[in-house]
Amino acid sequence: MLMHIEFYRYLVQVQNRFMTNFYTIIKGEFGTFYARNKGVTHAYSKNPCSFMLRYTSPYIVRFYSSKNTLPFKVYLDLADVKTIYKENNRKSGIYRWVNLINGSTYIGSAADLTRRLRDYFSPKWLMKESLKNNSIIYRALLKNGYSNFRLEILEYCEKDIIIERENYYFDVLKPTYNICLVAGSSLGRVTKDSTRFKLKYAWMVRLYKENSNSSANKIVFSEFVLNWLEKKVKKLELTTNKLQRIFDNITENRTPFVRSHTTRMKMSSFSPTAVTILVTDLNNGVTTSYPSARNAALALNCSNSTIMNKLKGKNSKILNGRYLIKGK
Repeated sequence: MLMHIEFYRYLVQVQNRFMTNFYTIIKGEFGTFYARNKGVTHAYSKNPCSFMLRYTSPYIVRFYSSKNTLPFKVYLDLADVKTIYKENNRKSGIYRWVNLINGSTYIGSAADLTRRLRDYFSPKWLMKESLKNNSIIYRALLKNGYSNFRLEILEYCEKDIIIERENYYFDVLKPTYNICLVAGSSLGRVTKDSTRFKLKYAWMVRLYKENSNSSANKIVFSEFVLNWLEKKVKKLELTTNKLQRIFDNITENRTPFVRSHTTRMKMSSFSPTAVTILVTDLNNGVTTSYPSARNAALALNCSNSTIMNKLKGKNSKILNGRYLIKGK
């Protein structure tokens, strides 16, 4: 016997309203019925109140919601991640995490659901990202465990309409774990300075413990932080805009930050790809050494590419009829 899905929505509303034994009320041989969802035909069991596909896969498909949004798939056995990965491989769509303890939800989207879900099912990745991004859903999964969550695939859709469909579900389902309720935007995601400091401090402590356990010579935490900062500063490449922002935060006088000739030469000498340049003045025979091609170019008042072309042999002429340029 074929029955329309709207009738089952009505029965669910009756169940929720009167809190009666739904199975007892409609128990009987209704027969197998079919409901078409997005062009796919699903065969349901004789017990319609179960709303469960009679398949061997670990997911079920439920047709229930007070908002008329029907999830395409619902995974209850989150331990079988291989099946989840296989069924969503290279598929784009909208997913939802539901906390079975308090009913809180999180909605997200992905161009490749399997690739995104692999991150969620990696506790190590969740811990690392929760320290950096302060994500509520990451912390909830780590705190409550996967056994207290179910995963829903709300729908599969084309990549070019993912943001549009995600915004639709934001408006309809109102997820509580989402900090920002605008898909593809970081608006509303505000982190206090004190929170940033705590997260950074916690990350540094964890990094210190990992390194101190593996290192033979243990050092105090303050010395470890100092060494770490020194390494980062050596690798840091600051632009004028970044320095200007730092300068603006320190001083009240918003004076423009301009790099001097000496500063530019010092910064270029710190480059990890710097090559020592030897410049010989043919007029007096004096050879001057420069720590980088950029420094030599600044001293000789020429472009950096001119120096590099002479090193590569593309231009063998004497610079300005006077300077012989070689690499050390």
